[in-house]
Amino acid sequence: MLRIVPAALIAICLGGMAVDTAHAAEGRNAALLGGLAAGAVLGGALMSGGRPAPAYAAPPPPPPPTIVYEEPEPICHRERRPLFDEYGRVAGYRMVRVCE
Repeated sequence: MLRIVPAALIAICLGGMAVDTAHAAEGRNAALLGGLAAGAVLGGALMSGGRPAPAYAAPPPPPPPTIVYEEPEPICHRERRPLFDEYGRVAGYRMVRVCE
């Protein structure tokens, strides 16, 4: 492609110098047709591109951050509770951890 355009321009310029000046009676139609043919050749060479340019594809956006729900730690305290014997009587007390 890059070699065709300069070669076509040089050929058109050299072809124009080789022809004598055109008179109204002779060569006007030939110059018009030659110009149209050269334009068609040059336009066809410029428009016949190869593969299209690669399209840019943006990467997908990152996934949204995951929200991890953590339960708050329970509030614990120590409490004194009665200790019963086998007859249901209070035999003493003991400290017990109570969490809410």
